[in-house]
Amino acid sequence: MPTPSPAEILSPTDMDALTRAVAEQRARGGERQRQIEVMLATKTWLETAKFAAYSLQILHLGIKPWEVVPCDIMPDAVDVPGYEMRHVGSAARIVRRLLAANLSRYEGDPFGALERVKSATATPAA
Repeated sequence: MPTPSPAEILSPTDMDALTRAVAEQRARGGERQRQIEVMLATKTWLETAKFAAYSLQILHLGIKPWEVVPCDIMPDAVDVPGYEMRHVGSAARIVRRLLAANLSRYEGDPFGALERVKSATATPAA
């Protein structure tokens, strides 16, 4: 994996989530796998990985074309009056939950990742 430029330095948590997103897209096979392979050959690894995370969030969250995805939103973003249909506030809430759980905004399946953390930290009933 190529080393990102200084402007592209990400946390280890982000790099892990992006690496998993690329792997998940490759594992899906078919056209998505071919698309990722072409992108890896023609774009930077980081561009490809961010696309992989973006498209997985669309898939796992059922994002509509006019809505935003969590990986593209800052945690303090809010809906602009008249554009609430973009669900910026909802995406920002997901980002806040991910960051609070020490996860990355680039988790391909944000709710699945949050559930895994919740399950791992749950104490068994005595």
